[in-house]
Amino acid sequence: MEHMEDMLSAYLDHELSIEEHAVVEQHLEACEKCQGVVDELSFIKYQTFSTYQSVCAPEYMTEKIMEFIENNTAAISKRNSTIPAVVAGTFICVFFMVALLYAGTIGSGFLSSFAAIVMAVWKMITLVILQTPSFLSGIAGFAVFLLLISIWFLRKLLSMRIAGQENGVM
Repeated sequence: MEHMEDMLSAYLDHELSIEEHAVVEQHLEACEKCQGVVDELSFIKYQTFSTYQSVCAPEYMTEKIMEFIENNTAAISKRNSTIPAVVAGTFICVFFMVALLYAGTIGSGFLSSFAAIVMAVWKMITLVILQTPSFLSGIAGFAVFLLLISIWFLRKLLSMRIAGQENGVM
């Protein structure tokens, strides 16, 4: 005989269709093991229900909850008021950038000056890097030094955590 243990909880909670409910009832009449499981589940359900019915909430609980909701609503409304200000500021900045780009001589002069400065800085950086042979070796050495220091601190941190867990500190 096949047991229907997976359907018994749904049977007690009245979550089965009419056909499934009838099949489970018919099975329970013939199967003592499943009937015992249903009895245990019914007892657990009753104990849970009676335990939570006996717990009374404090009288001040409603007031505290309402106060909490009001405080959080005020914080959320303050937070939401900053979003439109940020969006408006962004649109104003974009508007002025576009206006500067299309303003004719002022915009083109500003843009060409900015581009000239960026290109000059880029050329200077590449020249310094390419003309100084020890520069790349220095950067590589510094990177290796930082890597070794990081590994050393990580090992120290992990050993402290392991020692703390063994001593019951963490």
